Amino acid sequence: MRKNAISWFDLYVNDLARSQAFYEQILQIQMIPAEDESYQVVMFP
Repeated sequence: MRKNAISWFDLYVNDLARSQAFYEQILQIQMIPAEDESYQVVMFP
């Protein structure tokens, strides 16, 4: 593992669907949906 590599971070947003579409388009990726009991989450691959 590389030294000082980012391994986890959270981005809090008001509109999850809009934010997901934005990041998927600019990064050309498909984010991974996950749900918790109290909130919705999407993760970078």
